[in-house]
Amino acid sequence: MKRILFCYLLFFANLSAFSIPDACKNTAEHKCITNYGEKLGENNGVEAYSNCRSLCVNPEPNNLSGKTLALNKDVYTGIKWQCVEFARRWWIRQKGITFGSVETANEIFDLNHAEKLNSKEKVILKKEKNFSNIIPKVGNLIIYKKLAMDSDLPFGHVAVVVNLDTTKGYLDLAESNYNNEKWEDPNKYSRRIKLEQKDNKYILYDIDYAKFDPSKKDNQAKAELILGWVNPEI
Repeated sequence: MKRILFCYLLFFANLSAFSIPDACKNTAEHKCITNYGEKLGENNGVEAYSNCRSLCVNPEPNNLSGKTLALNKDVYTGIKWQCVEFARRWWIRQKGITFGSVETANEIFDLNHAEKLNSKEKVILKKEKNFSNIIPKVGNLIIYKKLAMDSDLPFGHVAVVVNLDTTKGYLDLAESNYNNEKWEDPNKYSRRIKLEQKDNKYILYDIDYAKFDPSKKDNQAKAELILGWVNPEI
């Protein structure tokens, strides 16, 4: 199956032959990878849900209850069930911070700060490009490039680092709307990708860790899909 990485945040009519309702339905002609809204997995109580397919853009906002967060109002997380919504919701639930509005996932790499929910205090966002000498950390956001409109990444992608092992050379991600398949480990992570340390640099590859072959010629291209990682300094 061809890898699908569209991560739509807004609806662009010229990009899709589907209407919004049709793109989010499981039809005979266009089957959902997993039914829209079905749970794919969760990490530390933060659940990910299927977006059916990458072309689905259901402009329904999602919010977290203020009571759940011990706040006096609900908190907006994003458009269901996009990759940005999951990443923002994970930060809100796990770190008590949120980041600002972006039109496409790759723009997260351009943000300079996040905000603490309880105090509105700014949190500096430190960005490291792929091939950095600074290793990703649990809770960092992995940001993918925005590529040409006819590619698999016309709006980029974002995922959360939830585990890594430098000895074995892998990094675990949690995310929504990457391929809309059930998570590899439904209670921990969606995918396990290759993390390599080479020449004092850390390199992430958009390649399944178990299938990584260091001799393959397209490894460099798979690494170049990833812009880098965003670390909130808290």
